[in-house]
Amino acid sequence: MPQKIFVFDLDQTLICSEGALKWLNSVNKEKLDVRDAPYFDRCYILHKDRMAAIMQAIINNGDRIACITSGEASKFWFVKFFKKQYNIILTDRLLDPDYQGENGLKKKLSATLHWISEHPTYYGDPRKLPNFEHYYSLHDTLPTLNQRPLIDTKELPKFEYYNKLNDKLPALKRISRNASSYGNVIFIDNSYEHLTPAKNAGFTTIYAYNNVDDTTHGEIYIKQLEMLVAERTREVQGEPRLMVNG
Repeated sequence: MPQKIFVFDLDQTLICSEGALKWLNSVNKEKLDVRDAPYFDRCYILHKDRMAAIMQAIINNGDRIACITSGEASKFWFVKFFKKQYNIILTDRLLDPDYQGENGLKKKLSATLHWISEHPTYYGDPRKLPNFEHYYSLHDTLPTLNQRPLIDTKELPKFEYYNKLNDKLPALKRISRNASSYGNVIFIDNSYEHLTPAKNAGFTTIYAYNNVDDTTHGEIYIKQLEMLVAERTREVQGEPRLMVNG
């Protein structure tokens, strides 16, 4: 059975900065702790509980999640956001916040940066110099990158994330390079500027209707997404397709 890939926009789709609330309808939202926000101003998470259930169902169905955003939020932030807000791990071991070698990695980086600060004009391999022995010894505290992490991620699909993009179609095509067809890639965004070229190219699109002129306050698209994922679950489990009258 071909795998599906759900590609989410970020701003005004999953979250919204306080400065952009004027463009948002009364969609269900919760304020994020300022330490969890990707921007300097306050930020809100949209449809948190329902979106968490959708994301979990996508993973349970064996499908993939990806993200393309025009904003500047980093992949590392997005991974932590998904884990804390949706209890979902998207990434590999090096970006997993619970990777058990994290403290060792910090020591390795700290030791290297400290050595560089003391030898700013040296451009060779610092490990070849005797006085690097003290710093290099700290590297030995780092577990090998191939050892088993606290959370087994070997079965997790590869997670792709692209930011700072005004044209999202090339990234969509890159994400879809291993998909059986563009139709199995579902792109969720709040802007027709991005959705229209994606739809014309053959991708499945869902308009994240969170904009201020939507009087249903986000119900249209969240129900559409819930129905799509529920239908996918029935397909994966081999149940009959749900027939909708009308």
